[in-house]
Amino acid sequence: MIPKELFKDKIYVIKFGGSIMHTDHEKACFIDNVLFMKDLGVKIVIVHGGGQFITKRLDAMQIPTEFKEGYRVTTKEAMKEVEMLLGGSINKDLTMNFNQQGLKAVGLTGKDGACIKAKKKLIKKGDQFLDIGNVGEIEAVDTHYIDLLLSNEYIPVVAPIGYDAEGTTYNLNADDVAGKLCGALKAEKLILMTDVDGLYKEFSDASSFIPELTQQEAKAMIDSGIITDGMIPKLNSCITSLEEGAKSAHIINGMTKNSLLYELFSVKDFGTTVTQ
Repeated sequence: MIPKELFKDKIYVIKFGGSIMHTDHEKACFIDNVLFMKDLGVKIVIVHGGGQFITKRLDAMQIPTEFKEGYRVTTKEAMKEVEMLLGGSINKDLTMNFNQQGLKAVGLTGKDGACIKAKKKLIKKGDQFLDIGNVGEIEAVDTHYIDLLLSNEYIPVVAPIGYDAEGTTYNLNADDVAGKLCGALKAEKLILMTDVDGLYKEFSDASSFIPELTQQEAKAMIDSGIITDGMIPKLNSCITSLEEGAKSAHIINGMTKNSLLYELFSVKDFGTTVTQ
């Protein structure tokens, strides 16, 4: 028998990446895992991405796609499409899938309940700062609305959209949002679901897999250039969540069937764990 007292009322923030949202089968497996976790009493917050869907939409609209230091360059023209997809169709489709399975879910963006305030993000590269358009850096997180939903057994499904005092809308990195929410909620775990097994010192070398590291080691890996591109926001998210109050952070392969359950029951060397 599973000891439910180990899980009851623990908060898990799960980032469901766009790279693993391809098919209805994958979404159904993910939702089944969440249903099992909810039965154990876990309080769950979902932050979703949607990068591949955005790229397809921008291609269709003949809007160029460009990435700098792992972040999507987002023009004002692109921002309209990004918000429509992330806050609209992707968010509402995922929310509906939860509700259809008997899980009470509420879809929202960082604009709802004044949840996520942001400012323009500038990327440092060498001695320069790169302007990447309507990409935001999180300034403040107000969890009151999310706390209200969790206390009433709802699952908040959060799209990574923020805003500032002037009314500018920002595209936020979903990993950043998950990390900040996790820290603000003082969650038990941050779980980042992606399409690789975790961190490697060298991705082409399976023997260089990193099953566990401390947040200090994680910072050193970023500073030394061992971690690059899209893994930088993920590892920064883990570091942020731990610094701001989370107990542990995990990067796992969401393409593996029942990956959330492997993480839930701490299967040895499944994914990369970042600890305090």
